[in-house]
Amino acid sequence: MKTKRIYLLFLFFIAIHSYNVKAQVCDELIPICSSQDGLDNNAIDESPIDITSTCIDLQGTRTAWYYILIEEPTNFTFQIEPATDIDYDFAVWLNADCENLGIADRASYDLPIGDQYDTGLDLPSTDTCEGITGDGDVMFMALVPGDEIIISSHTMLATASAVKVAGGVPVPVDIGTDNLISVQAIENAITPNTVGIMPTQLNGRVCDMDAI
Repeated sequence: MKTKRIYLLFLFFIAIHSYNVKAQVCDELIPICSSQDGLDNNAIDESPIDITSTCIDLQGTRTAWYYILIEEPTNFTFQIEPATDIDYDFAVWLNADCENLGIADRASYDLPIGDQYDTGLDLPSTDTCEGITGDGDVMFMALVPGDEIIISSHTMLATASAVKVAGGVPVPVDIGTDNLISVQAIENAITPNTVGIMPTQLNGRVCDMDAI
């Protein structure tokens, strides 16, 4: 299977305020190498950013932008480990457009308790966004550039969302007269990037699993 380039854009911000000043999105991009430790705090002050996530919308100031190119399959994780008691929050976008960021794929706005100031993406977590009551970590991103999962066009939004959350590309295909995913449509949709099929059983009917 061929892998394509995939880009991650994420920011750290350490104060939450409201301003009427125009935000400078991606005003200074900092490249990161694999397994790099000890990044400097290059946050720009003040630069309020409107941040939209699946669990909360905020404005952040003192933002630092990091741009990552991923060319191999990976479970992407990172940890922010402040040397002092500073409350860092973050948001992550997959293949982001700096002119139109949209909804962040991962975000954490937890309020540290005691000396628990570390935050980031880790393997055990299952949530993709957290507010002030979170523990500081949200779910890793399983990234394989270009991976496609074929799904039925007659299904719940959660089916496509599960593929997106894992970093894949949902490919909806047509249904047959029984309202179940069409085997012929599946065959027509298969590409070199297809890695799986997610049939949906509906209304007490079962898809033609032998053919699939």
